[in-house]
Amino acid sequence: MQYIEIKFYVQPPEVGNEILIALLADVGCESFMEFEEGVMAYIPQKDFKKELLEKLPIPENAGFSYRYEISEIEDQNWNAVWESNYAPVLIENQCYIRAPFHETRKDVAYDILIEPKMSFGTAHHETTALMISYLLQEDCKEKEVLDMGCGNHIPQTSFDIILANINRNVLLKDMSAYVAHLKKGGVLFLSGFYETEDLPIVKDEACRQGLTYVSHKTKNKWTAVKFKSFILG
Repeated sequence: MQYIEIKFYVQPPEVGNEILIALLADVGCESFMEFEEGVMAYIPQKDFKKELLEKLPIPENAGFSYRYEISEIEDQNWNAVWESNYAPVLIENQCYIRAPFHETRKDVAYDILIEPKMSFGTAHHETTALMISYLLQEDCKEKEVLDMGCGNHIPQTSFDIILANINRNVLLKDMSAYVAHLKKGGVLFLSGFYETEDLPIVKDEACRQGLTYVSHKTKNKWTAVKFKSFILG
């Protein structure tokens, strides 16, 4: 099967990529790969209609701009191509994230197996690696943990730890909801944004919501930050 590759140059990508991926999935794109300047989308040639790209329902005041390039991709074994470019990830010498075609490791605390299939969440992106690095330092035993954006419907409750690796605009909009469901003494980890441009804004909103800044980690301009809801008295 032949595919069309649509390469989106997004500014800023941490705001626009997620929205574009959701909209492109609705018009038939089957897989996505993020790169430094944006995101690449792939759609079977038989399903491709350029007019669909020109009518993407981008929300008003979405906060990003983009341009795109279209090219035809030769017919090939996509899984084989993906596997050939997919390397395992080792975080803090403790967490090894690999695919089924990689050898297991017995010298780490966590050997995590993921079937990639061009999906996300495999720790190759800096924000995912940063969040895992924080979790490795956190005592999660017998804790209620919520991963925002995982797609599961759960009862309304409160949590000891909340993780949200999305983008700055969504985090700012939903910060009050995170705080409302965070237990006193609970911890909130946020990522999906840049250190220089975004961290001060995120910190200001978190503090306005009653959280206390604890620390942040940075990797290639991306950052993750830890906040805590301290128990008063």
